[in-house]
Amino acid sequence: MTKVSKSCLPKGVKVEWPFQHRKNSDFGLILVSGYSETYLLETDLNFHSWSDCTLTDIIKEITTNAGVSAKINPEYTEKLDYVCQYNESDFTFIKRLALQYNEWLYYDGIDLIFGRPAHLPDAVKLEFGTSLSSLDIGVKALARPAKVFSYHSLNDQIIAAETPNTPTDKDGLGYDAFMASMAMYKTPARQYALPRIHYSSEMTRYVRKKQEGDTAESHYVLGKSEKATLVTGSVVDLKSSFLERVGNMTSESLGEFLITEITHTVGENNYYSNEFKAIPAVVETLPVPDVELAGG
Repeated sequence: MTKVSKSCLPKGVKVEWPFQHRKNSDFGLILVSGYSETYLLETDLNFHSWSDCTLTDIIKEITTNAGVSAKINPEYTEKLDYVCQYNESDFTFIKRLALQYNEWLYYDGIDLIFGRPAHLPDAVKLEFGTSLSSLDIGVKALARPAKVFSYHSLNDQIIAAETPNTPTDKDGLGYDAFMASMAMYKTPARQYALPRIHYSSEMTRYVRKKQEGDTAESHYVLGKSEKATLVTGSVVDLKSSFLERVGNMTSESLGEFLITEITHTVGENNYYSNEFKAIPAVVETLPVPDVELAGG
């Protein structure tokens, strides 16, 4: 394996290594395949419960038991009365908690990240036409109004709030896409809050974070580069070069973006490339994890 290809590979777990032999060949092959270290969290379906614990307590216990390195910094720090892992693998359960409490969740090749990092990494400069071989820019109409409610049985009280319907963590294109979507969808959907809600302030936070997560990909970019140090969670500073007039090259900054998905490709003769998806680094909440909830 080349030095270049090693630099882009995360810590992993080898799960299969078949030996291959072919007719008219003097040599056999060993094909090694595996997954990232988070595969250790892909347990069998499990039932477990916690009471009077924080999200940090729960995630730390699960990752420590699995031997997975984690950086845990959730925004929601209140103690939870009762939390149940119900017929889920450990990783599916962690994804559900991230969904319910709108927390950041990704794997950067070394650590499982739960909660927004205190500091994002320094931006890596990429320029279309030099270090970027392709760059696509997209917008989506994702914003929709909702009225969310929860029932507090101890006080026999219904707690409800509407989504703010005003973008607070978007760049220019994201803001325009958000407002255009709100102009199309005017009737609020009626929804039930995923976590237990005890106070009106909790509901206000929940609907804000929920809408931030639902609209995080209002503006996104797709890129292809040969920068081997990029991982999920990297920040890239994108520029686009173009000819202003003959003989005069100039560039325009597109802003800083947070990589949310990346695929690395390595091959013979030191070949390396990656393809990534990124969203504006100003976002406060990541796109919601893909989790099938019980009864869904």
